[in-house]
Amino acid sequence: EGGNFIPGESQVAIEAVPATNPVDITTASAHGLVAGDNVFITGVSGMTGLNDNLYVVASVPDSVSVVLDEVDGTNLDGSGFGSYTSGGEIGIAWKSLPRNICMFEDRFCFSGAIENSERIDMTTTSGYSSRVLRFDPSAPSGVVSADDALSLVLGGAELNHINWMRPVDRGLAVGTTGSEGLIQSTTRGEGLTPANASYRQQTTLGSSFVRPVSLSGAILFAQRASRRLHEYGYNFEADKYKSPDMTALAEDITRSGIKEVAWQQEPNNTLWVL
Repeated sequence: EGGNFIPGESQVAIEAVPATNPVDITTASAHGLVAGDNVFITGVSGMTGLNDNLYVVASVPDSVSVVLDEVDGTNLDGSGFGSYTSGGEIGIAWKSLPRNICMFEDRFCFSGAIENSERIDMTTTSGYSSRVLRFDPSAPSGVVSADDALSLVLGGAELNHINWMRPVDRGLAVGTTGSEGLIQSTTRGEGLTPANASYRQQTTLGSSFVRPVSLSGAILFAQRASRRLHEYGYNFEADKYKSPDMTALAEDITRSGIKEVAWQQEPNNTLWVL
């Protein structure tokens, strides 16, 4: 949470990259990286296979060199790449960090990265462990199966930043800066697959970055200006989700802006609002 709010991007020019296993990059100045950092490389000439990929810092021999691993922990083998000629930058992969993470139908779901703020990415079914997340879009033959990973760009009247995701009984509820909607199968009762995934906009209030609270069958969230609290829940008569204003009778209480919410279950059901 809040990963995209780290100020600045630490990018350092690359000076040399030998074609070794593992790859040991030399930078033009002190890089400031530590083991375990996720890094992104761009602009390399010659050894272009390094570009636009995410890596993990395996070790830091000194202030101007860094040894890289693949994201699954295996050595980054540079012996199969072309020879490095010039250029390139390496830096912390801030823009690739998702702000929102949740589980839905045995998939890890990610959204809210700055570079793809309106997109949700889901792993393959059961495609996760303590070290690896699988995003295979198909089999090597190109055949797409129901268990394969999927990505959705949320439609509607406009594209908006995704601020939260929460599983509900009828799908995956999503709140953006312009609306609230539901990701579900086009056929009710079926599991979500790359072939049947769809997004349906439900309300158009707009949501803030404040983390919502999930209750039984409903979600309490702060609207875009963070001055009102709404309940996102299924309405049987309308056969869709609606978001009534829960602060309508005392709107002055939250007028200064909601910063955080927390649910207390015992001894009395109480929503605390900062």
